[in-house]
Amino acid sequence: MTDHPSGPKQPKKKRQHFVPKLLLRRFGRDRCEAVSVFLVERHNIVPSAPITGQCQEPYFYGKDEAAENRLESIEAEVSILLDRAEKEEDVGAEGRRVLAKFAHLQLLRTRAWVDVIDLQRSLMMDDIEGSAPTHEVREQLARERAVYEEATKATGGYGLSFGEDSLALADDLEVAFLRAPGKRGFVLSDDPAVLQNPWADVHPVWRHCPGTSGLALHGVQIFLPVGPRLCLAVYDPTTYRAPRARGRHSHAPIHLSNADIRAVNQLQAASAQHSIYFHPELTSEESLVELRRTRGQSRGIRSEPMGDDITVWLPTRAKTGSRVSAFHIVVGADTTPKARFLPLPVRNPELIARLDAERQARAQRPTVPLRPPDGG
Repeated sequence: MTDHPSGPKQPKKKRQHFVPKLLLRRFGRDRCEAVSVFLVERHNIVPSAPITGQCQEPYFYGKDEAAENRLESIEAEVSILLDRAEKEEDVGAEGRRVLAKFAHLQLLRTRAWVDVIDLQRSLMMDDIEGSAPTHEVREQLARERAVYEEATKATGGYGLSFGEDSLALADDLEVAFLRAPGKRGFVLSDDPAVLQNPWADVHPVWRHCPGTSGLALHGVQIFLPVGPRLCLAVYDPTTYRAPRARGRHSHAPIHLSNADIRAVNQLQAASAQHSIYFHPELTSEESLVELRRTRGQSRGIRSEPMGDDITVWLPTRAKTGSRVSAFHIVVGADTTPKARFLPLPVRNPELIARLDAERQARAQRPTVPLRPPDGG
């Protein structure tokens, strides 16, 4: 007679990574199972840390493993595309679309994003308590708050559903490959997809608005390092022009100057919660100390929500003033508002209509594939 273990069967995928192992491996020596990490709060370098213990939490996306399985399928396809991009092979329009959606999804699946959601809910409760008419009502609200916050505590699955629910917003974005050609390489943080809107930041009117980082707005940029030599830049092609090297094929990567590589790394440092991953042959200890100073100067969350829809607002977790100068702002004057508090300019109203239709359809269809249907 065969003995059977007692108790319910435990899921095998307990460690669920919010930064994919495929990215962490690319920053290790020879893509091994260990990576160099700079612990920014402790100011400590760990020369070789096992990848299995990095950027993960037990059951971060849930114990049923459904989300983890979806992510593994996505990452398998992305890994192939990144290998081709590293060799400067053309990944095609469809491949670039997949990579744009991968960056979009990475933006919303991390521990940092979940913490932002919880912070926003906490700020909302602060406002409610502050407006209570009497001391007794405030005490009652305080007692109910703990129950409410525990019941609505965000999870990795919640953030991931945000990303899957809005994948259509990446369909009109373009992808450029940025290369670090010299002795300085890119770094990777534990919150690696960095969203910014430098067009709005310098606009004479929009720069005064409290939130300009909505995924559907003019001027969106997402930077995601995918190796010490390669970084994805996902951007709004109606607002920016990416340079192309003369005499090279159209899909050739953009070779960045040391100043622009430093700008990309400063975005990573500002976004980092605890860790920065690096290739020791391309990132010096002095560079890491400089990045730690950048993080200390720019750390912070802009917490003035303009609504609960990520198409119009996303919190900017850190603001560095860093801008990759290779991208030139080319948008015309048609997006200039006539009044300061008009709604922020959306890139493509048809895209929003399509997103709303997909949200309605999702009541019957639980997930959105990374790759759109043929002909989509």
